Amino acid sequence: MQESIAKEKIKEDLEKWLIENKINYAKFVKRSIDFIIEEANRYIIKVLSDASSLTNYSAIDLRNVACFLHALPFIIAPKYKSLRINDGKVYINKSIYITNPRTFKKMVSNEKVTVVKKGKNTTYIDNYKIKELRRKEGLSLQQFANKLGISKKTAYLLERKNSASTEIIERIKKTFNEDITAPLPFNTRPIIIKGNLNIKPKEKPYTYTYSFPYDILAFSHQISYAVIDNEKKADEAIKLHQMIKNKSIFILMTDKRNIKNKIKRNLIQGQLLHHLSN
Repeated sequence: MQESIAKEKIKEDLEKWLIENKINYAKFVKRSIDFIIEEANRYIIKVLSDASSLTNYSAIDLRNVACFLHALPFIIAPKYKSLRINDGKVYINKSIYITNPRTFKKMVSNEKVTVVKKGKNTTYIDNYKIKELRRKEGLSLQQFANKLGISKKTAYLLERKNSASTEIIERIKKTFNEDITAPLPFNTRPIIIKGNLNIKPKEKPYTYTYSFPYDILAFSHQISYAVIDNEKKADEAIKLHQMIKNKSIFILMTDKRNIKNKIKRNLIQGQLLHHLSN
């Protein structure tokens, strides 16, 4: 009971902050996802009182919807089991980011955060920028390493990996006056699950969802689309579709007349409507 009250309090506080800061968002009730937030980045949010309580179903929906909408999947929680989630830290578990409410708000406001991967404090970096920096300075790999006080092997890996320790990042900033950090990366690999709708999109891959307004997410290089199969979900799907304003996403639905008419009345001008038959 206390856990449920704590979770609802976090949701209320987050929604109040979103409204105060005039940040565009969609809220979902009794779904695997609680919020989709549209700011400089797009965020798919699940709020929990304990991040370890995330169900496997919600984790899959969180990852797949984030992949479909080109968004960052986040769990917002004050703790993980008995451990408090530290301010300024973003943890990663199974391609899902985890942070506390205060840090998430700071991150959305473009403040820097430290990413904790496998127990180590790291930050995502632009390795191409590092290579260009070394070349611009006219330094060999060994000379570059010497200036930073690191091994040649570490310097070599800096130009090839997408993350580095916060200590090395600070050394580069102090030595060369360059910020080589990069935004959090997006996941592009959905988890494929099977469903019980008698619909099989031609495009692959496609996957079903467990508890989201879109029943099927289909991924393609040319077009991404979502399928909805009942009228109750149509209202949520329309609201979400209008918020994200992504013209590369099409809504498809089964041939139930009431859903078709509802979607037709509410689609954004310029969006195309496709129909699938059972």
